[in-house]
Amino acid sequence: MANFGEEDRFRSQMFEGTNKLQFERPVDDASRRWWLEKFYDTFGLTPEDMADRISRSAPGDKSAVYHFIDGSREAFSLRVSGDFPGTQEFWFAHRDLDLKGAAFSAEGMTIPDEMQGSGYGRELMADLVDTGRLIGIDRIKLRAEQIGRYAWVKMGFRPTDDAWREMKKEAYALMVEHMSELRQKLDVTELMTRIEAGGPKMALTLATLDVEILSGQIQDRSGRKPMPFGKVFFLEVASPWSGVLDLRDAEVIEIVESYRKKK
Repeated sequence: MANFGEEDRFRSQMFEGTNKLQFERPVDDASRRWWLEKFYDTFGLTPEDMADRISRSAPGDKSAVYHFIDGSREAFSLRVSGDFPGTQEFWFAHRDLDLKGAAFSAEGMTIPDEMQGSGYGRELMADLVDTGRLIGIDRIKLRAEQIGRYAWVKMGFRPTDDAWREMKKEAYALMVEHMSELRQKLDVTELMTRIEAGGPKMALTLATLDVEILSGQIQDRSGRKPMPFGKVFFLEVASPWSGVLDLRDAEVIEIVESYRKKK
């Protein structure tokens, strides 16, 4: 009987705050039962375990805050943050789960400028992919801004239909502007036809288009620096876009796995 008592206490205490885990709102009984059924009894995940899983790759100490756990909505909102050992730099990741909609939302993530390019953001997103696949989530949604406009499309996120329509207009305009450089290396008309017919998944084709054009923002000693079209487009021209990573799509998962291995 003692073992049952210890388990009962543990199941209750996992919803109490600690030095590394806080709850902005008390978790009501219905929401506790929902969590225990959906995550603890099925996958062995306490709220602290969930925070650890979605930030498994992060270096250094970290802490988590649940803005809410709502069993009636089958949803939670969580922010995990931490530091980079040996520096004064900090990161955070904001993750929302809508279990009814089978979707994670990855709307907020910040990696300091000094740490970008080292793969931290990519690994944190891969942690969320792993967690989503474990608990049976269908997709991850986000708003791609700044360097994310380029990074997330290369990781397998595809723009929504509305975002794709705007992205195509911007891409075609840049192609027309740099037609002379592009025509030396590829059939631009054929490329535009493929982009038009292929839909949002062709965003990856744009991102990996490596024909060099002159950057509008970066210069070297001789003037404007030549850079791959995809990089110039997404980092200098493309508007922020909304997109989805489909965790049910084997092709997308292959892209994710390939991208997360890049150094």
